[in-house]
Amino acid sequence: MEHRKPQSRRPRIFLGQDYYIADVHRGVLEYARQNEWMLDGHYAYFRELNPQAEYDGMIVSLFGVDSPLAKYVASRAEAGVPVVNFSPRPEFPYPQVWEDNRAIGEMAADYLLGCGYRTLVGVGVRPEYHTGALRLDGFFPVCKKAGADVQLLFMEQPGFRDALAALPPMTGIFCADDMVAIRVMELCHQIDRAVPEEFGIIGMGDDELQVYASYVTLSSVNPDYEQRGYRAAGLLDSLMAGSSAPSEPILVPPLGVSARESTAELAIPHAGLAKAVSHLRNHFREPITISDLQGVADLTRRRLQDLFKTHLGCTPLEELTRLRLTQAKLLLRSSTQPIAAIAQQCGLVTAHRLSRLFRQKEGLSPGEFRRQYGRNQ
Repeated sequence: MEHRKPQSRRPRIFLGQDYYIADVHRGVLEYARQNEWMLDGHYAYFRELNPQAEYDGMIVSLFGVDSPLAKYVASRAEAGVPVVNFSPRPEFPYPQVWEDNRAIGEMAADYLLGCGYRTLVGVGVRPEYHTGALRLDGFFPVCKKAGADVQLLFMEQPGFRDALAALPPMTGIFCADDMVAIRVMELCHQIDRAVPEEFGIIGMGDDELQVYASYVTLSSVNPDYEQRGYRAAGLLDSLMAGSSAPSEPILVPPLGVSARESTAELAIPHAGLAKAVSHLRNHFREPITISDLQGVADLTRRRLQDLFKTHLGCTPLEELTRLRLTQAKLLLRSSTQPIAAIAQQCGLVTAHRLSRLFRQKEGLSPGEFRRQYGRNQ
């Protein structure tokens, strides 16, 4: 009988989350599989710590310096075990990988503006909540720059219910996370304000266990938590190899917006323009001309151009380009398809056209974008 040669020792990595996110776990696990790590996820399921276990590195999310997990990690860090923290809490001294919270707010603003909303509200729990504040910091200036009427509200401040009830119809609302968005939707139901007919609501997190939990399915910014876990594992690997820790947190940009029922209504009062915008959204992967849009909207070219500028702040071509570029970025980050195939799926036909657009809008090539932001990079 042939005996297998024993494998060399595999690094043993601790994964502990004070707030469990399954997609982060998936990202860490993918890196662990690729690099033959032993990943100890026991804490994720049982909330138990083993003082006797030895680890080569730790990937954690910490939400309080006095929590049992935080104290456990601190004792290992003092003994020289490398630690990466992926919760955006600046009070911890460990190298960090965060979601790009300002970019999340910016993406939510761009999406709601693209739906035609010109009255916009950002909702957090409290002003002092760090991650929510960063998301609203990204949301507010984008809305202001577009000339929208924008304000910030906080659920735990006095008068929130009355302020929500006083908002005009066709208001777009960005909530700093999905749980806040669900609470806002339920409150809208209580005060007889219809979603999406009166308010378009978008959350953050894109967790399927939450976005389908209310009477209306929730549109949400996908923060790409899987990539966050993968990048955290990659950073830990470099630390275990002796590299210096980065001086600033690594920021993972959001992947995109998952559109659902809570933003199904376009906030565009002109029926012809609404038809044209809806046609663009449904057919941007196909060849589209301004004449096509004129036919759908039953408008002259000049009138169509003017309406786009008035209600969306852009030309029809600029909106078509934005839709195609957004789809291309999503595919570059989430798939391994060849760039030529992605160009075809986005309506740009050739890799050359996609590359030219990317260099104009992003300042880098599609390949460089994929290497910088793609899954498992």
